[in-house]
Amino acid sequence: MTRTMPVYVVDDDANMRHALRRSITAAGFEAHLYAGGRDFLGGWDGRPGCLVLDLSMPDMHGMELLHTVDRRGLDLVVLVITGYGTVEAAIRAMHGGALDFLEKPVDNILLLEKIEAAVVTGQQRFARRALARDYRQRLAALTTREGEVLELLVLGMTSPEIGRELAISRKTVDIHRSRIMQKLDAASVTDLVRDWYSLGAGALHARS
Repeated sequence: MTRTMPVYVVDDDANMRHALRRSITAAGFEAHLYAGGRDFLGGWDGRPGCLVLDLSMPDMHGMELLHTVDRRGLDLVVLVITGYGTVEAAIRAMHGGALDFLEKPVDNILLLEKIEAAVVTGQQRFARRALARDYRQRLAALTTREGEVLELLVLGMTSPEIGRELAISRKTVDIHRSRIMQKLDAASVTDLVRDWYSLGAGALHARS
C-alpha cells in the first residue's frame, strides 16, 4: 500500500539513487529519482513531500538546492545525506532548512525512521501553510476600511472606540464588523483575534 506523501531522491550517484528507491518503495512510499538539483526543480510535480538530498553534486550543489527550497517556501521537508559529512556541513544544512542530516553509508532502518518522522512533520507543516494561504486570500478580499476596522478589533477596541478612532459612526463600524466576520468565516471576535495572531498578523501591511 503506497503512503500518501511521495519521497523525492536527489543524488548524482545512480547506484545510490536506485538503492534508496528500493528501500523507500519497500516501505510503501512512492519514490521519484533525480540526478541533480536542476533536474529536480525542472521535473518536480509540485506535490508536497519528503526530499532526500545529497550535498555533493556537480551541476548544482545540494546546499544551493536546499536554499532554493527554503527561499521559495516549497512544500518539502528535507533530509540531507552526504558521504563527506562534517559537523560544519550539518550545521549549515540545518540552518538552511534541513530537517535532519545523515552520513553515507546510511542504515536503511535509520533512514526509513527519519523519513517517517519527516512525513509526520511535513503533514503538520503543510496543513498549517495551507490554512495560512487561505487566510491571506480571505484578508485580501477585505476593503481598506474593513482592514482598518479589523486591526482595531484585534487590539481589543470596542465599536464605539473604533468609531471615534476612525471618525465613523458606531453603526458603520458594526456593518464593517459583520462583513469582516463573514469574509473571514469567524463566529466571534475571539475567532478573529485567534486567527489573526496565529495565521495572518501583518498580512494587511504586507499587501499594501
